[in-house]
This record gives sequence, C-alpha cells and structure tokens, in this order.
Amino acid sequence: MTSTFDGLKSIKHINLSANKMCDAGVGLLAKALVNLSNLEVLHLAWNEITCEGAILLADSLSGLTRLEALSLKSNKIANKGAIALFRALSGVPAIQRIFLAGNLITSAGVCGMVEHLQGMHNLRCLNLKHNLIDESGFLAVTHVI
Repeated sequence: MTSTFDGLKSIKHINLSANKMCDAGVGLLAKALVNLSNLEVLHLAWNEITCEGAILLADSLSGLTRLEALSLKSNKIANKGAIALFRALSGVPAIQRIFLAGNLITSAGVCGMVEHLQGMHNLRCLNLKHNLIDESGFLAVTHVI
C-alpha cells in the first residue's frame, strides 16, 4: 500500500469505509500515511478494526498536522485503542471532528481519553454515540468542555 500513495502526496481525502480492512490492513495503511502530510479527512468506518489496529493507526497520526476529521465509527475499538488515538490526536493541531460512534468504548476509556481532549483547541465535533458509556463517562466529558 505504501507504493500506492507514493505519487499522491497532495491527496486530502481518503474514504476506505466498509472494506473489512481489519487490523492488518490498517497497519499497512498506517505505514503509507506517513507520506501524506496534506491529508485532511480519513474515513475508516465499518472495517472491523480493533484496539490493535487503532494503536497502529495512532502511531502514524502525529505527522498528519492538517488532519481535520477522523472517522472510525462502527468498528471494534475498545478503551486501549481509543485512548491511543486521543493521545495521538492531541498532537494534531487541525483536528476538528472525531467519530468513534458504535465501538466498544466504556466510561473507563472515556476517562482516559478526556485528559487528551484539553489540548484539542479546534475540536468541534466528538461523536461517541452507541458505545458503552454510562453516567461517569458523561460526567468526565462535561468537565473538560
């Protein structure tokens, strides 16, 4: 996949949703993303991505300084993967929209994510619907917004 994007360094929008990429595919994509410094939008919804894939992806996000939107909705990402993503995205100054709806994130995961929310000054939309979040997770988010 790295060679696929070599000639596309100016690409701004990638939508690979609903392709059953799984963690192995996301790992390959993560390696290719390193060269896409102009990327603004990345959609990876409905791809059966777990924590392992989310962590691989997180490792590649810090170089995407123009990334405005990341969609990983309807995957199988639990707390550890979500926290890794938020840690990485806190270093992406352009991030405005994060979609993690329909995953396996619990209130414990949300509590681990919120410390990284404080550095996301341009964040406009955070979608966590259809996860496993109870009142304590909701309260954790409300303390930082």
